[in-house]
Amino acid sequence: MPDLTPLIRASRPAAPNAARYDFATPRAISDRQTREVADAHVGMAEELAAVLGDALGEPVRCHCGGVAEVQAQDVLRSRAAPTVLFTCVLETGHPFVLDLSAKLALFLVGRQLGGGDPLADATRGLSELERAMVEQDWVPTLTYAVAGGWAAASIGTGASGEAAAGRALGAPDATVVVTSLDLEVGGESASVSLAYPIATLRALLGETSPEPAGNAGETRAPLDRLEVEVCAELGRARLHVSDLAEIVPGDVIPLGRAPNSPVPVRVGDRLQFDARAGTREGRLALELLSPPTPIRASR
Repeated sequence: MPDLTPLIRASRPAAPNAARYDFATPRAISDRQTREVADAHVGMAEELAAVLGDALGEPVRCHCGGVAEVQAQDVLRSRAAPTVLFTCVLETGHPFVLDLSAKLALFLVGRQLGGGDPLADATRGLSELERAMVEQDWVPTLTYAVAGGWAAASIGTGASGEAAAGRALGAPDATVVVTSLDLEVGGESASVSLAYPIATLRALLGETSPEPAGNAGETRAPLDRLEVEVCAELGRARLHVSDLAEIVPGDVIPLGRAPNSPVPVRVGDRLQFDARAGTREGRLALELLSPPTPIRASR
């Protein structure tokens, strides 16, 4: 009997398709700005590990998580509840939002009250008293580390809570840049997330307007107008000849890759860069994830 393992019949429920990103929406920050944000948070993580370690009397490890560009509504929707939101303000008046996991906030309150319990998962939110203690005694420590990472002046705190955070982040579809500081104390981990409205981020980067996309009037060399074929490989499969003979419309052939895995893109027969699949103006498109390898003309 032929081995039909590679085939999945259409009657069997298929895995859900990965959500496609609409590339028609332009990015608000460039790759250079993303790197600058990440660099600032590396310094911030070092500062936070030092000041929290001194305050707690035990080693604290901290590192910067990834940087992402999202909408304001996504910041509030994607919180891993329960969390504690605080709005902070730069001297320029630009706001940003700190989001502490409840386990970290309760751990800090417990240590402040003289307890020695380890950092553990929290099953409840904070009381008004606990929230006030965090805001008064621990948020200044966090904003001190934020100011150190950005080499900025002191940062003040504003109102707390989800409503205040929503006002600080702006309209639901406003651009917000998010990142996180991942902490480890006594072998247990917790996180502090930061959300910057785009105007705040540009103020921190010392910029007042988006980075120019490039000189549109730049004269291009004649070689640049030559067309080359670019191919994207969505996946591959190996089948027995006997399997091919039995394939009928409606069968599904797995391509051996996760729906959200990078798609290799080739120019000619050379792998140039990775991409991810999405849509633009209702048509299938690719977003580049890594810069292309320069193509050198053969002599």
